[in-house]
Parts: sequence; C-alpha cells; structure tokens
Amino acid sequence: MNIVVIQFLLTFILLNADSLNISVKGYENDVETCTNTILESSFNQEDIIILVNTNIPTKYPVIRYSTIFEIKKIITRKQPDLYIISGHTSQALEVLYSSALLISQKKFVIFVDEINNNFLEVLDKYFIYNVLIVTINNYSIFSLRYSPSGKLYSVLLGSCSTIIFEKILFHGCIRPFNNLKVAYGIAAPYVISSSQGIHIELVNMVAAYLKLKLEYQRVKPPTTVLKVANEFKTRYYDMYISKISNRMVEYLETQKTFGLLQDKLVFVTPHLVRNNIWVIFTNEYSHIVWWYLCGLFVLLYALFYFISYLFDDKNIGSIMYILLSVLFEGSATIRTKIISFKVLFLNYLIFALIITTVYRSKMFDLMRTDNNFQLISCRVDVLKSSLKIALPDPILIEIYKVSTDPIELGLSKADFGLCSQDYFECINKTAFDKNVITLSFFQQLQYYVPIYYLNKDGKSMLNILEHDYHDLIYLVIVFRLGHPIFTVFNKKLIQLYEAGYVKYISGKFERKYKKAMYLAKVKRSWQPLTFKVFQTTFIMYFCCVTFCFVVLCIEFIVSLVF
Repeated sequence: MNIVVIQFLLTFILLNADSLNISVKGYENDVETCTNTILESSFNQEDIIILVNTNIPTKYPVIRYSTIFEIKKIITRKQPDLYIISGHTSQALEVLYSSALLISQKKFVIFVDEINNNFLEVLDKYFIYNVLIVTINNYSIFSLRYSPSGKLYSVLLGSCSTIIFEKILFHGCIRPFNNLKVAYGIAAPYVISSSQGIHIELVNMVAAYLKLKLEYQRVKPPTTVLKVANEFKTRYYDMYISKISNRMVEYLETQKTFGLLQDKLVFVTPHLVRNNIWVIFTNEYSHIVWWYLCGLFVLLYALFYFISYLFDDKNIGSIMYILLSVLFEGSATIRTKIISFKVLFLNYLIFALIITTVYRSKMFDLMRTDNNFQLISCRVDVLKSSLKIALPDPILIEIYKVSTDPIELGLSKADFGLCSQDYFECINKTAFDKNVITLSFFQQLQYYVPIYYLNKDGKSMLNILEHDYHDLIYLVIVFRLGHPIFTVFNKKLIQLYEAGYVKYISGKFERKYKKAMYLAKVKRSWQPLTFKVFQTTFIMYFCCVTFCFVVLCIEFIVSLVF
C-alpha cells in the first residue's frame, strides 16, 4: 500500500514540477524543451516565428533560416513576431540586416555560450533590446537594461524551469540617445547644405527639443535610392535627408516619416520650338473673333453696296476702298446725300477705331513675347518624341514597370539614358545639349532655374510641363529600419506639421526663389528693342515691296505689248 502511494506522489511531482517551481534533471539542460517553454509562455500558433541556424523541433509552426547558405528572401503574410537565433549571432544578425530581414522592434531569443561586452555591442549595434538571452551552460535567461551612464548590461530573469511559473514576458529596454548620425544629399530647397534647407531646419528643431546632437555626413552624388540603401547597410546611418518620395522609399527597406511636403514630379524638356514669326499679326484676337470680324466686314460691304445700288448714287466711289481706308486709318472721302449711308459709315468708323487701337496696343506686347510653338507640350508628346528620357534615379524604371498608369507603362519601355553622376547632369543635358527629356521635382527646379538656367533675356532655358505634371508625391525623411527613436521623432514632426510650421518654412524658401526669379527678369528687362522684335514687320514690308515690283514689271510689259 505504501509503495502505491509513493509511486502516485512521484508521478504527481513529475507532472507538475513546473507549476511547483521544482527543477527536474534533464528538463533545464535541454535546448529544445527550453525553446518550446518560451514559445508556450509568450506566443500562439498564429505568430510568425523564424528559427535561425538551428534545427531543433518545435511545437509551433516556424520558418527555418540559415545564414550559412545565405538565403536572401523570406516571404510571409506579415512581419515576423519572434526570432530565435542559436549560434553565430554576429554573423546571423549581419546577414539578416543586409538582407532587410531584421526588424529590431520585434522579439528575440538568442542562445549563447556566455554574455560578454562584444556580444552586447553587437546587440546595441542592431538596436536589439527586446530580447531574452539564454546561456547554454546553465540555461539561465537574461534581459537587457541600460545604466544611468548609458552602458548596456544583462539582468538575470530566471531559468527555463521557472519561466512558465513566473510568466516572464519580454521586457525591452529603452536606449538613451544623445547623438544621431545623419546622412544627407544636396537637393534644394529641401537640403541646401548641412545648415540650410526645409528638411534641415525641421530636423534641427526636433533634435533641439529631444536634446540630440546631430552629426551630418554628406553622401556624395549620385544620391540614388539604391546607393542610399547601400549606405544604410554599410555605414549604419541613423537618418537620411534628401529628396525621397513616398514611392521611392518602398525600395529603401527603411522606415519613413510622415509626408511633410507635397511636390510634383514634372517633365523637363528642351526648348524645341516651331518658329512662328507671323503670329504677331494673328494672335491679338482668338479665332472666333477673327471669324466675327471677317463676317462683319463682308456684311458691311454688302450693306454699303446695297444702299448705293438702291439709290443709284455714282458719286460714292469704290466701297472696298472706303472700307479698307477706314480700317487702316487712311483718308476716305464720301460724296453722297444718302443719310442711311452716312449713319452706317459713322458706326463703322467708330467700330474700326476701337478694333485697330486694341490691335496696335496688343501687337507691341506680342513683339516682346516668345511666340514660338513648343513641340513638346504634354505628357503624350514626351512618348512621341524621338529624344531619350534621362531619369535622375534608375529606381524609377522599376516603379514604372509595375504601374497601372498608361503613361508610366510607356515610359518603362522607352529608351532610357540614365544620368550616372548627379542631378545636374540630367538638367544640363536638357538645357544645354537639348538632346534628352528628364524628370525633376518642381520646387527643386524653381530653386535652381533662377541661378543656373536663365538665358540672356531672363527667360528659362527649360520647358517645364508644370500643369501637365507626371506624379504628385509626398517627401519624407527615412530612418534605419527598427530605429528606437523613430516613433518619437516622427511624432514631433507631425506636431510641427499640424502647428503650421512646415508650411511656414516652405513658404519662406518659396518666397526666396520667386524673388530671385523676379529680380533676374527685371535685371534683364531694360534693353533696347532689337531687330528680332521687328523682324516680322521688316519681312512683311520687303515682301510687299517685292510684290509691288512684280506688279510694276507686269504693268510695264503689258503697256509695251498692248
């Protein structure tokens, strides 16, 4: 009887050792059991769990990943909830980070032989603080904390045999940040230098509020999206500031802030024009007005002719001569006693005076205006043009390949001449070589055109399709994936936006380059009238003289013959 009781007690103790906080030999020193114990305490069947460099069986569905074979992509329906790493921790984290598979805000379980300073530095480098560290020699579980001096250290939480009883969850620590390594690319007016620009002022204001010291480092051109992504992976920048749109940032594998500024991506084409030297005689009025004038002239001629024919007055003379003389402000003598004829003529005289006065005043403005017709005036003309399309960033090709916009799909099949140096290479080819079409941010063009791209008459050397723009975008600031300070920083930027400060700063810079454009035009406006202004008039005059000479020759020949 006593033996049966003893066996029952032993069986009860073995089955309920965890709930009684009793360690059982063989349980604590088992990696498989310890892993499953952690999973049972904090996770469920729907969580995405990635096992790195380990083949231990689990009770939960997991994704197994080996950094030894350098598998680059893991496709899941959502982000991983837990990483379990066993062995080669430094190499595993480096491969995961370079492959954009490391999301440091998630939970980690790392098995190590011992916890030393090198190991803690590796975790600090990748912002991994929400972690349980299990030492293999005794299967003790540690978490991380920061000392008041800013030093990272480990804290013992318990062991694998006690974690279920104590329900130990993940306790992430918050790293105290004092410095941020900020990379930037020149893209006025957003980034003019390390101390000027819309984004620079906003970042400096948030950093001052958070008491952060910013260490600016310029990224040498070309500042393409792929190069920025590589800089993040190799130089471990905390933040990058430049002209990054919400569509481009999807290829950066980073975190993006709230869209602070709105801009549009516009086509920039050379000034390819059709010479319209005769438009100064026709552009004063619209086509409808010209048709009305012609119809009115014909009607007046018919009325005058009908009145003269009705009263059979031979003293009136040529009606066509009278109408044209008044229209061109010549002298027209009328010898008639017909009152209706005189009243109609007086009305025509007043009307012709108004029309010709407006015509002359308008003509001078047209003489000083570039009336040449732009051969490329819309997005459809861009695709029809024989010019190459030079894009400032090759990532745009990948964006357009998956687009549903017919214009973008057409651009993806075009002959792309990519700019290999920097932003100005594309614009210079368009402005000076006139052999390519490019894309650019509209506000960036407004800043640079008054400085570099005005001709001697103060006019832009670039044809910007401002109203038929290509894409409306939002500009963002990017952080390293999983950066601990991102959430706080982004929140402060949103507060500045809601307070209207972002609009105030962007308006300040907008007023600067609009003033520069105005001054550039004023500086070049006071010039004497050149032959180009009156060339159409001279051409028309010489054509008329030539016609008169031809008529004279014909008259002379006719007089000799007859």
